[in-house]
Amino acid sequence: MVKEGKRVRERERERLREREREGERERERERERERERERERERERERERERESEKLRERKSEGGRERERERERERERGERERERERERERRNRERERGRERERESERERERERERERERERARKREREREREREREKEIERERATEKEKGDRGTRTPCTLQAPDMAVVQCDKCRLILDLRKVNTHLEAPKFKYEGLNRVAELIRQDDWMFSIDLKSGYYHVEIHPSCWKFLGFQFEGTYYSFRSLPFSLATAPFVFTQLIKQLAKRWRASGVRVVPYVDDLLFLCDSHQQACSTRTTLLHDLKAAGFVINGKKSHLHPSRQLRFLGLEIDSTRGTLSRGPTQQGQRQSATHPLLPTKEGPAAVATVSASLLCLRSFPCSATTTVASATTASTATATTTATATATAATARHCFSASKST
Repeated sequence: MVKEGKRVRERERERLREREREGERERERERERERERERERERERERERERESEKLRERKSEGGRERERERERERERGERERERERERERRNRERERGRERERESERERERERERERERERARKREREREREREREKEIERERATEKEKGDRGTRTPCTLQAPDMAVVQCDKCRLILDLRKVNTHLEAPKFKYEGLNRVAELIRQDDWMFSIDLKSGYYHVEIHPSCWKFLGFQFEGTYYSFRSLPFSLATAPFVFTQLIKQLAKRWRASGVRVVPYVDDLLFLCDSHQQACSTRTTLLHDLKAAGFVINGKKSHLHPSRQLRFLGLEIDSTRGTLSRGPTQQGQRQSATHPLLPTKEGPAAVATVSASLLCLRSFPCSATTTVASATTASTATATTTATATATAATARHCFSASKST
């Protein structure tokens, strides 16, 4: 082991000596290069002296002096040009830095505005959550009160009991309450439906048409919990109340029509020709391709707004002959005619078509699948339509029903199961 260690140390010392010798050789080469550079500088100085001597000899003659002056002027012009160029570059750099600072300031302001918008959205979401919590607490308190006050067989305590009746309409029954006493305390706003006159105004030669029927349209609008008690009825000894918009309420047509008008206004702003009549919607398009594209977009909008489509009553395939509100519409001949199924004789009324003109921009195609159908029981809470339309409809219904509650509370006593 000792010998091995000695050999290792000897090899290490040998490597150190070799590195020292290599370093010495490198330093020697560096000194040689330095001497070579010194000789080169000496030769350069010699050439400079030669040039100075040549210039001196040239200046001795008149021509040489003139050439010297010309070269001097040339150098001065070049120097001035270079100075101007440097000044232009400096100004350009300064302007560029100024523009960059301005862009950076604008980006910073935009980021600040974005942060402010984000904070505003956060505050809005917080307010929405707070209102939602308040509504849930109100509903919970209402349910607790109902549970405390309810007697045997009572589902929802009702201040008013409206006589209920089932009206047979075609092949189905439609539940309608007798709300005549409630309606006496309501002020139903006056408004006009858009009907066949509107169709005659909008239709064009060879238009492609399709229609959409909303399933149980009124049941898409919720009633405020404080007003449920005014929409009650009795069935087999049990009291129920409508939690969505019922038929026969005086303000129901106005509320639902205003809700549908919000969607119609949005569609018309994008160039869609639409005729809404309560829960029946008629759409007119210039071509079959535009009709298919518009249909896809509108189905997507209605689904996003929470509406359910009645597939049996809707005519989703674009056509130039279509039944709408009991009349046959023919865009090729420009006629509106009563069908033979309603009366024994066919009566036709021809309306002149509007002059053909270029329509608005085509509606963007949005891919969407057909909507599934689902029922709306009268005692179940239904989906509210879009945020904007639902808030308008709910506010209107709530304000009207609240006014009803204040007046009707003094006129009618609470009904209980026996």
